[in-house]
This record gives sequence, C-alpha cells and structure tokens, in this order.
Amino acid sequence: MRALFGGKLTMAAGLAVDFLRFDGGRRDTVIGVNVGPEYQFSPWLKGAAGYMLGRRASSVDGGGLNYSRHEGYARLSVMY
Repeated sequence: MRALFGGKLTMAAGLAVDFLRFDGGRRDTVIGVNVGPEYQFSPWLKGAAGYMLGRRASSVDGGGLNYSRHEGYARLSVMY
C-alpha cells in the first residue's frame, strides 16, 4: 500500500505471509512487514527511512528455524 501526500511525501506499508511445506511434514510460516516514508527532494534525489520486521515460525524446533528479525533503514537514492 502506498499513499502520496503533497506530491512529494509517500508513505508505504507492506505485508507478506508465506506458508511453506517441506518433505517430512515440516511446515513454516514466514511473515514480513515493512513500513516507512519516502520523500522526493528533486526529480533525481529521494530519501527514505523505515522499519522491517521478519518472523519465521517452524513446526520443527532448534537449528535457528524460529526467529524474529527487526531492521531499521535509511536510504538516499540518486537517479541518473
């Protein structure tokens, strides 16, 4: 989802859910959430910041299969 405010500020939000099934009966659920603003300073320069959450839940314990990951980011993009 994206919403434009004032022609230069964009707010974006995304949600993804994946259901994975493996041989042997293992089932995983992977969820991703991404939110943040983006601002267009000029036609060739954009800045963005945001937060991403990734979560994986597996029917199998151990081995690093179950986790939550929190990420913050800042990005400056130059288009040429």
